[in-house]
Amino acid sequence: MTKLPLDSVLCASNGSDKIYTDSLGKYYLCGPFGGCMSGCPDVVIEFSKKGFKSQKVTNPNKSDIYLEKE
Repeated sequence: MTKLPLDSVLCASNGSDKIYTDSLGKYYLCGPFGGCMSGCPDVVIEFSKKGFKSQKVTNPNKSDIYLEKE
């Protein structure tokens, strides 16, 4: 594992909103999401890129997410 940032990783939230990571591996999604307060529905974001195993994260925070090579 290199732990280097990946660009062009597809970030799809709850199957509707989609965006790609930038050259530094950063992404930003905004919208009517839940998961921020008790009683709100969870936000599930799927991270995927060709050549890597996809990963789903529920209510991601500011921690790093690592994708494993296939």
